[in-house]
Amino acid sequence: MGKSLYVTKYGTFIGKSGNRIVVRLNDRKEEYVPDDLEELIIVGRGKSLSSDVVRLCVEAKIPIFFTTMGEYPYAAVTPMTISGTVKRRRAQYEAYISPLGVEIAKKFLVGKLYNQMNLLRLWAKSRMRSDKVGATLIKKAANTIRDLLDSLKSINGERMTGEIREKLMSLEARAADVYWVWFGRILSDAAFFPGRVKRGAMDPVNSLLNLGYAILFRRVFKAVLINGLDPYAGFLHADRSGRASLVLDLMEEFRQQVVDRVVLKLFTKRTIRYDECVDEEGKLRDHVLTTAIKEFENRLSEEVTTIYGERRSIVKHINNQARNLARFLIGDIPEYKPFILSW
Repeated sequence: MGKSLYVTKYGTFIGKSGNRIVVRLNDRKEEYVPDDLEELIIVGRGKSLSSDVVRLCVEAKIPIFFTTMGEYPYAAVTPMTISGTVKRRRAQYEAYISPLGVEIAKKFLVGKLYNQMNLLRLWAKSRMRSDKVGATLIKKAANTIRDLLDSLKSINGERMTGEIREKLMSLEARAADVYWVWFGRILSDAAFFPGRVKRGAMDPVNSLLNLGYAILFRRVFKAVLINGLDPYAGFLHADRSGRASLVLDLMEEFRQQVVDRVVLKLFTKRTIRYDECVDEEGKLRDHVLTTAIKEFENRLSEEVTTIYGERRSIVKHINNQARNLARFLIGDIPEYKPFILSW
């Protein structure tokens, strides 16, 4: 897996020399081979780049994202041509107004709930010797999510409607209530978790979760795009101007294993200290950002095995899920199976 190149310093210029990407700041210069990069991330204001480096990145299929640290990108530069786009996107739009749309939305949610349940089971197993009572309660919470998974079977329809989406999101919210309570309790010896806060989070735990989800978003966005699908036409998430709903849909299968698990590890293993994470303005300190980004990237490159026996790096699982979704939509495979990690 290639590395993510973050450009964060004010006044940096990104250009091209031969077949290399050159990053200059004052008298300092660093060069990168495109084959070694997965993405180029321009963070914050005050950076400039040449049209030559844009073309080089496009030809090398390296997306350029513009963002603020810890937030989803507000812009991206990607190739104009994607293989298989027309056929796959037409099938994607048609699926939304058919029973396939409901089936796909349910599969994304199945993946999310299964991974939440399996993580709870893993945490219960790890505590069985030291805290049997706590482990038993965590297993009970996992069983609650299992029951919600069973409830998914009764939700069906001829097409995705507001009523069906409301039922699906209600189940998702009930599972989240259970999951985040125990996430916080497991974390409680190392860090304080006030509950899930998305935009504008000021506490270290939510800030790191949001950072991790932003990294995951970019990887899923690229996978969706290169497999010829429309990132903005989702199934589980409703259409909204400027929102990459399909990317958010597919992310649901990976949030727990790529992000939540890493954040928990960062605190419980004392890789970072809770009381040293943020500055006076509530922003993550530079050394915390560097450490966390490295851990998220390491997790993406880690090889894992799904319940179907498929073993590959997580980033390759992401690409495979987007590919399988596209193949399912055009009828090349009979079923779309969500990413569910063995525990």
